[in-house]
Amino acid sequence: MQSQEVRDSIVRFMPFSFKTVNEFSAMIFEQERRYVYTTPKSFLELIKLFKALLTKKKDELQANKEKYEVGVLKLNETGEIVAKLEEELKIFSVEVEAKKKSADEQAAVVGVEKEKVEAQSQIANVESEKCNKISIEVTAESESVQRDLDAALPLVEKAKEALRGLNVKDFQTLKALKSPPKDIENVFTCVLHLLSGNEPLIPVDKNGKLKTENNWKTSLSVMGNPTYLLSILEGFKEKIDQDLVNPNNFKQNRAQLADPNFNKANISTKSSCAGGLCDWVINITMYYDVVVTVEPKKAAVRAA
Repeated sequence: MQSQEVRDSIVRFMPFSFKTVNEFSAMIFEQERRYVYTTPKSFLELIKLFKALLTKKKDELQANKEKYEVGVLKLNETGEIVAKLEEELKIFSVEVEAKKKSADEQAAVVGVEKEKVEAQSQIANVESEKCNKISIEVTAESESVQRDLDAALPLVEKAKEALRGLNVKDFQTLKALKSPPKDIENVFTCVLHLLSGNEPLIPVDKNGKLKTENNWKTSLSVMGNPTYLLSILEGFKEKIDQDLVNPNNFKQNRAQLADPNFNKANISTKSSCAGGLCDWVINITMYYDVVVTVEPKKAAVRAA
C-alpha cells in the first residue's frame, strides 16, 4: 500500500465487506434460490480495484492541484502586471491631460487663425473672380488685336504687290514729262506727303509738312534714283511700325483719297507707274489706319 494509514483502513474494511457480502448472499438465496460464492480471490480483486481507484483519484487530485497552483501563479502574475499597468496609466493620464490642455490651447489659436484664413480666403475669392474677369477681357482684347493685325497683313502684301509692278523705265518715262496730267501729279504729291520728314530731298516747313510750291519738280528729284525710291517705299511699313512717320503726313492725303477717281484702275489709264504708286498709297494708308486703331488696343492689353 502507499502508506500504513491506507493499509490500516483496508484491514478494518475487510471484516465489514465479508459481513456485507454474506448478508446479501443469504438474501439472494432466499429470493432466487441461488448460491453466491465468495473466495479469497474475490477480495483480492476488490483490494486491486480499490488500489486502482485510489491511484486514479489521487492522480486526478494531483493534476487539479497543479492546475490550481498554476492558475494561482498566473493570477498573481496578472495582478502584478495589472498593478504596474495601473501605475503607468496614472502617469499616462497626467501626460494625456497635459497634452489635452495643450491641444485645447492650440485649437483655440487654430480657431482664431482659421477665422483669419477664411476672411482672407473670401477676399482671395473676390480677387480671383476679378482676375478671371480681367483674364477673359484681356484674352478677348488680345484676340481682337490679333484679328486686326491679321487683317492688316494683306494690305501690306497688296502694297508690296503694287510696287513689284514698277520698274526703272516707268520712272524714266515719267521724268520726261514736264507738265504731267493732274492725276499723275496728285499721286506723286501723296507719295511726297508720306515721305516728308524722312527724306532729305523733300522740302518741309518747320512743322514737318511738305512745301507745296512745286510738287512735280520735287517728285522729279525724288525719282532721280528710281531703285532707291522703290527701296524706300518697300521699307515704309517698318517706319510705320516704329512710329517714325508723322501722323500729319497721312492727314494731308485724306482729301485726295476721298476722291472716287483716285484708284489704280483710273490712274493706270494715264500711267501704269502712277497707277501702281496710287495702289501703294491706298493700301499703305489703310495699313496705317489699322495700326493706329490697334495701338490703343495693344496699350489696353498691356495695361490689363
